Amino acid sequence: MLHKPSGLKKGDKIAIVAPCGIFDKKKFRAGINFIREIGLVPVLAPGLFKKDFIFAGTIKERVSSFMKMARRNDIKAMWCVRGGYGGYAVAQELAKFKAPRNPKVIIGHSDVFAIHMVCIQKWRWPGLHAPLVDRIGKDEVPSAEKKNIRQTLMNPEFRLTVNRHLRSMGKKTSVLGILTGGNLAMAASSLKTNWEIQTDGKILLLEDIGERAYRIDRMLFQLQAAGKLAKLKGVVIGDFTGCEEPDGKELWLKALERYFKKAPYPVIYGMKAGHGPLRLTLPLGTRVKIQGGGKSMFEVVESYACE
Repeated sequence: MLHKPSGLKKGDKIAIVAPCGIFDKKKFRAGINFIREIGLVPVLAPGLFKKDFIFAGTIKERVSSFMKMARRNDIKAMWCVRGGYGGYAVAQELAKFKAPRNPKVIIGHSDVFAIHMVCIQKWRWPGLHAPLVDRIGKDEVPSAEKKNIRQTLMNPEFRLTVNRHLRSMGKKTSVLGILTGGNLAMAASSLKTNWEIQTDGKILLLEDIGERAYRIDRMLFQLQAAGKLAKLKGVVIGDFTGCEEPDGKELWLKALERYFKKAPYPVIYGMKAGHGPLRLTLPLGTRVKIQGGGKSMFEVVESYACE
């Protein structure tokens, strides 16, 4: 069972953490301004601006910083500044710790996938597959994206429903299940780690950026060979951004169809989640409903917070 935090309200403190790559300070400041605008109080994790190669500090520094924020009783949520690289090594160490007493929702996507897997599967904390701090404050981010994350965080009654521009393959039916996953490359990389993705009985979210069709096929084969696609309840396919071939052809969907076209569960695609121009906030570790067939639909059924 998931250990849920209370819903966020104006004046709540939210930790700003950098468990992955280094980040642009201008984008960071814009994100912090957005967090303040929606009524939350950002608290910067210790060592946030450290650098080690392409990472925001050494593994030890990033783990220590994350755990200090995770253990603070006055912190209600933890928002990651950037994905990039490095979450995998931090997750490997975080998995060795017992869950801190006060649960918090972890916010982010991309390489934050690894952090989500530890927090959801080991600590039983909820996650939000959501825009990162270094993106959400930028002027070019769609207003719908900003409104969506604000509603998700601050309105306990809000439930995202998407019933337009979705298509499907696999079984034409509706299912209810726990949403897990995120970045395809990270899902494949999770195998045999301390944060290996658990998919049995789950609805799997997949998205990626900059991966050609042959690499997508290879990663899906890895997951299939490891038994990660056999006992799913369903699949939600988000954006596969910049995944064109050198000649401009888009073959990424054909790669996905090879694994999911005849799936014994519904598979919906066209979800605006991932690295695309519009990045909706989706809950991880809680229940969603998907409908395959002519009236494809995605619906959040359960909030990340105590209801």
